[in-house]
Amino acid sequence: PGMTCLLQRLAVVFLLTMPLGADDSRFHANALRDALKLREQGSSRDAGVALERLASESDVHPAMAARIQNALGLIRRDQGRWPQAVSHFEIALKYLPADTTDCLLRPTITGNLGEARIHQGRLREARALFQDAFTTARSCRGNDAFASLQLLSLPGGGRIQGDYKLARQLAERAERQLREHLGPHHPHSIVALN
Repeated sequence: PGMTCLLQRLAVVFLLTMPLGADDSRFHANALRDALKLREQGSSRDAGVALERLASESDVHPAMAARIQNALGLIRRDQGRWPQAVSHFEIALKYLPADTTDCLLRPTITGNLGEARIHQGRLREARALFQDAFTTARSCRGNDAFASLQLLSLPGGGRIQGDYKLARQLAERAERQLREHLGPHHPHSIVALN
């Protein structure tokens, strides 16, 4: 649970600081940030209402629509409404333009969907999603630390299902890859040892 909380907190911080593309309207960008701040303050219901209102607008750029759907998925996840969270994450991936200039948005959404799949008991799909998120994030130059967060999610799936042998194998693999890509003293490498 502690690792899951850390990853969730890092995901929220990342979303709040995520650079927005030139095509994102200032109104939508500010409204999204306001909703995410409400979520951080514990007002997930109000944040969800604000995001639903934003999602219903027809003039939202596809990359912004993907961010809004991802944020809605996080709200539904916070509320324990995993089927709705999955739906929002899947919609977010469909909205995301192939030529988006934000190369970290796709792996973020993919990793969120992977976490939702774990909670649905679909570990095989979750592993594939986390691996895809890791690979995609690594293709962004200089983002190995962000990519490593996806690898740190893998062992949690085995642990949640009670398969500690699998969890250990995944943790050892993540630790080897993190040590190789980030070095043995990077905080993510050390967390993988835990």
